[in-house]
Amino acid sequence: MTNVRPSAIAMAGLVGVLASVGVIIGLVIDPAHFFRSYLFAFLYFLGLALGSMAFVMVHHLTGGNWGVATRRILEAAMMTLPLMGLLFMPILFGLHHLYPWARPDEVAADPALRWKTPYLNSTFFIVRAALFFIGWIVFALLLRLWGRRFEDNPTRPLSVAIQKLSAGGLLVYFLFMTFAGIDWMLSRDAHYYSTIFGMIATVGQSLTGLSFAVLVVCLLSRRSPIREFVTPQILVDLGSLLETMVILYAYLAFAQFLVNWLGNSQHEITWYVRRTSHGWYWVAGLIILVHFFVPFFALLMKGIKQKPALLGGVAALLLVARLIDVFWIVAPEVQTEHPRFTIYWMDFVSVLAIGGLWSTLFLVMLNRATLIPRHSPGVEEFEESDEETGRQSSAAA
Repeated sequence: MTNVRPSAIAMAGLVGVLASVGVIIGLVIDPAHFFRSYLFAFLYFLGLALGSMAFVMVHHLTGGNWGVATRRILEAAMMTLPLMGLLFMPILFGLHHLYPWARPDEVAADPALRWKTPYLNSTFFIVRAALFFIGWIVFALLLRLWGRRFEDNPTRPLSVAIQKLSAGGLLVYFLFMTFAGIDWMLSRDAHYYSTIFGMIATVGQSLTGLSFAVLVVCLLSRRSPIREFVTPQILVDLGSLLETMVILYAYLAFAQFLVNWLGNSQHEITWYVRRTSHGWYWVAGLIILVHFFVPFFALLMKGIKQKPALLGGVAALLLVARLIDVFWIVAPEVQTEHPRFTIYWMDFVSVLAIGGLWSTLFLVMLNRATLIPRHSPGVEEFEESDEETGRQSSAAA
């Protein structure tokens, strides 16, 4: 079944290719700004793929029709992880532009960087990155393969196996992303550390993946078979899940800020000072507004969650908010104490390049299966439990 018009796939591919030409031009003109722009765009779309995989595993563990409505979308998104592995390669050639620990002169002059050298060095960085991507891709392939087998032969042993795979996969995802977040994001300022950042990164990625899935469901809600399956109650469930993730991310981000601020340690406070001064405070304020307050109050209203157009609008706003948040974390330069807020044309081109290539593969993968799975591990038991409860209620009456 064709879920997406071929013209849409062609358009996404064309945007990705043309923007990639612009990215190459940016690399030649200004390598330092290119790698900053490329890193933040890469991390955003990587988060979209990993967050989608996380919710595939959550659904396999918990069941529920909300996951049946979004699973094909989430699976298609997680299957872009091999592409993200390839797109990570350019970053390896720009380590000295991105990270102070990759510049020997700075390491020699900074005792803190020398102390962290056994962990923060180019060779170990590459080895860890390879391990991360191999692990993520293996889990994504197994989830898709076993999920298809279950649809062809829905047996309880296979359902249990998928649930065990998902439980282990969530642990591996959280562990790997904790270290990846330190490597790829926090080590831009090697003097700053946060014990909660791994949770912040994984919850942020999960929010990105869920927002994307909800947006696509809302866009396809008038098409069969989504139209017949997605009821107002399922939309309410998706909206409530979105709000839960919004609240959780805001809580974790504020907890990190509060602990750092009350601790009043220079190496911790400086990380926030760079992101709340010289123009960056406007970005921080915008994040607070569109990443929490607007979606929080909008999703409190059941009428918004029941209407695909309105719920999709909130999901789209959250996707934009996540992009701004990743930019706010990654973009400030660490070479100066008070970097000024700047946006380069390469920031937009990098998003279009990686986003175009990512969207092309996503749409191709989405076209390879029906939008609603025939069976779903965990859902059968959920439905049987509901039926049993109904029979018991009838008998009692």
